[in-house]
This record gives sequence, structure tokens and C-alpha cells, in this order.
Amino acid sequence: MTCEEVKKVFFKYDGSLFAMAMEEKEVYENYKLLNISEETVEKWRQELLKFVWKLVKVQTSDEKIKLRLERNIKKCYLISSKINYSTFPI
Repeated sequence: MTCEEVKKVFFKYDGSLFAMAMEEKEVYENYKLLNISEETVEKWRQELLKFVWKLVKVQTSDEKIKLRLERNIKKCYLISSKINYSTFPI
């Protein structure tokens, strides 16, 4: 499996390595074997966050909803960036 293929699955699970490991263990194993750097994963997360935010801006005209979604997306990102996924026993 290539890095690009793993990235697609990473996006499919909204950047959740835990969800990837639970739903597609083989892909998660390939992810680990590829030794993808934290820097690359961080770039993927930023790309995903920007993509989701663009969707929100395009599909939502209500400013209150946009602000709430923006806050929630940022909170989720901050939380996920603090989790050490390598300690999960999978």
C-alpha cells in the first residue's frame, strides 16, 4: 500500500488513527509499516481541517452555525493532536 492510499483512508476516517485501526486493521498496519512521520500526519490533519472548513463555509450560510462548527472543529483537532496513538494496544 502506498503513502497516498493510506492518506485516503486517513481522510476517510477524519484523521482518526483509532477508527482506522478498528475498521481497517490491515490499512492501519500498512500505515505503521510505512513509518509516516509526525510532520506528514500533521500536514494531513491540517489539509483535512481546511477541507472540512471549506465545506462548512460553502454549505452553510448561517453565521452562528459556522462559528459553532469552527469552534468544535478546532477543539476536536486540539484533542486529537494530544493523543499518543502509538500507545494504543492494537
